[in-house]
Amino acid sequence: MSEDQFRDMPFKDALELAARENRVVIADFYTTWCESCKKLDKITWRNGKVKAWLKTNAVAVKIDAERNEDAARRYSVRLYPTILILRRDGKELDRLVGCRDADTFLSEVKDALAGRDELTRLRDKIKNSGEEEPDLRMELGNALAARGRNPEALKEYLWAFDKGRANPAFKGVRVSFLLDYIVGLGNVYPSAIGALKTRRALLKRKLLTGAVDDDSISELGSLNYYLKEPVESLVVYDSLVKSGKLSKQGKQRFGFHVFNPMLGKRRYGDIVSLYPDPLDVISRKKGEYIKQFDADYMKDKSRSERKRLMNNSKHYQIIQMGKYYEAFLGARKKELAEKILEAILAFDSSGFTFNLLIGCANRAGDRKTADALVKRARSQVGWWKWDQRKLISRAESAITR
Repeated sequence: MSEDQFRDMPFKDALELAARENRVVIADFYTTWCESCKKLDKITWRNGKVKAWLKTNAVAVKIDAERNEDAARRYSVRLYPTILILRRDGKELDRLVGCRDADTFLSEVKDALAGRDELTRLRDKIKNSGEEEPDLRMELGNALAARGRNPEALKEYLWAFDKGRANPAFKGVRVSFLLDYIVGLGNVYPSAIGALKTRRALLKRKLLTGAVDDDSISELGSLNYYLKEPVESLVVYDSLVKSGKLSKQGKQRFGFHVFNPMLGKRRYGDIVSLYPDPLDVISRKKGEYIKQFDADYMKDKSRSERKRLMNNSKHYQIIQMGKYYEAFLGARKKELAEKILEAILAFDSSGFTFNLLIGCANRAGDRKTADALVKRARSQVGWWKWDQRKLISRAESAITR
């Protein structure tokens, strides 16, 4: 959405106008699919103080980065939203990555015009904190990566990863957001991937000696997940089980990280041994869906957006539940598999769900159950729901004969 303080003109013309009027250029690079971009529109660009400042001091333009690739490429914009603060000759004074509220934006843009850009501000914060704050070092890494200063960004990220291990408050961020940022950097700077693989090798060596603890298992699993090599966790798991160095608790802790690789290899019996109470897991999956539905971040969404997000969330949970159905059916635990089936269908009995469950039964090698599910689906899904019935027909045609 374009507010009235934004000029409807090409980026080149905005620079020329800024030069004539002796103003700075504020360029909001966005994409149509970016949720944070929409939030920036709603909470910041509509703010009265921000609108007044932009009208008085800047030539403000909004740039769809996917339709104006030349401008995005010129400034190496890869994250959205990115707000560029530019001199009238086009030289970058600062860039602000991500959504921020009105007061933060005004404070940061005034700092930038006074010569204190984001990097300076972050380094001052780090210095004042005693340089022991991994979240600030991660934030500095993000700022450097956004500017294409990849070796410096990696140095900050790795500092946060290595030193952050001892910081309980950073524990979850370290093996989620931070790893995601490092792998993202690795897409343009392969040394980042190499650095993670080196750390994974050291961690693997430690675990294989029998020094197994929950944090190390979680770290290995997260590294393999973000490196898109989850089977590596299964390799370590199997080695530890074979050597007798993995306790029952350790096996359960590994379960989350080896579930999908085991399922891919149809090691159904191993999955069943890790999850003796699948109905409890299914119940928790339903709870996660309900919790997300009630989450605060959903409250400011439009009705259509809320419906879309919740539909996606429901499908995700059904897919996760279906994996347990496949595993217990494949392990010939028919009674429990039937209970899982009924729990899933009580949660959702749409064509999407039947299509998924028929596929699960087929992969588990149970053609009889797959055929029975097709018959049940056709009796439960209304004849007028042609899109859902097409999914059922597609699932039937894929059954191994």
